[in-house]
Amino acid sequence: MTIHLPAELERLIRQDAERGPYRTVDEFLEQAVRLLHEQEDWLASHRATIAKLVEAGWEAAARGELHEATEVQATMEERKRAWPEKSGSRAALDPALDADCETLYSGDRKDGQTMQRLRFAIHI
Repeated sequence: MTIHLPAELERLIRQDAERGPYRTVDEFLEQAVRLLHEQEDWLASHRATIAKLVEAGWEAAARGELHEATEVQATMEERKRAWPEKSGSRAALDPALDADCETLYSGDRKDGQTMQRLRFAIHI
């Protein structure tokens, strides 16, 4: 498969591939496509629920049941602060990542599967 990308996108891909735990641009693109596919798959499987929640939000707004932007922002900031406390470190989501994270931080490179798990855990 041949894909033609704008020069700016190629530059971003090369930059991300070089600074991340990827051995090649191809490895970076493989992971990017996998993550995008997982996201699209999740959205497709939850589309009905999301639509219901959006509709409920519109109906609440029509009834005047709105929250001030500063209130919403404060709530989201609190949730962001509380999330690591609830789950522990991100690596704690997958106990197998603990040793892998230590290896990654020490500068060693792991096999592709380990790196995929690490990148996924870091993105959560």
